[in-house]
Amino acid sequence: MSDDLRQVPGNSLDRITRNVNNAELHRRLNSENDPERPCLSTNGGKNYALFETDVDTPDTELVILPAPAVPPDGSTAIGDGKLTIGGQRIKVTAFRLP
Repeated sequence: MSDDLRQVPGNSLDRITRNVNNAELHRRLNSENDPERPCLSTNGGKNYALFETDVDTPDTELVILPAPAVPPDGSTAIGDGKLTIGGQRIKVTAFRLP
């Protein structure tokens, strides 16, 4: 399986979440939760998402919330990372919705 690192534009967690959901066509947000290769990252004020490729498109959407976050009912944590929102680096967690 190969990975695909994509820049995900957006100035809010809602917009970034929408862009990550749109990018999951024929790929899936990487769920290895490897601290050396986080599924969500930021560099120079640009935000990135790491996707697994050559996988089935997920049946459900995901949500990205600031950490620590209360998981949405029935959701599964995908991974953690840091994003830049409004010039501030914040820790986030991605959850797969039921």
